[in-house]
Amino acid sequence: MFAMFPVISMFARQYGLCTPVWILIAVFLSFLSVMDLAYGCIFMYITASAPTKRSLGATNGLSQTTVSIARAIGPAMSTSLFSVSVEKNILGGYGVYALLSSLSVLSLILASKLPGKVWEEKEEYSYHDIDPMAE
Repeated sequence: MFAMFPVISMFARQYGLCTPVWILIAVFLSFLSVMDLAYGCIFMYITASAPTKRSLGATNGLSQTTVSIARAIGPAMSTSLFSVSVEKNILGGYGVYALLSSLSVLSLILASKLPGKVWEEKEEYSYHDIDPMAE
């Protein structure tokens, strides 16, 4: 995804706003729509990672807190990295895209370590397993 920004930029600088640039933008937007499909998978893994049904709320809360922190810090960090890569002329000003692409590759490597099956058969709680004094 991040590698497409400099490619589109180079095409636009070289040829202007021509048909190949618009085709690259359409490909980029189609990649974005496919990427958005991953959110459902993420939520399935988060739900399956809760050790018990009672801790599902805490697990979701922790994941949402982590995502909120990343969404708060992410734009400032990427803007700062872009500024530094342009100012210091790191890889012709495209150093931020190389860093973000390598982070994406690292994320793919980590994602390949996830289990193939999200849910394993767990024993269900019965009415007699609930401790009335715990509430």
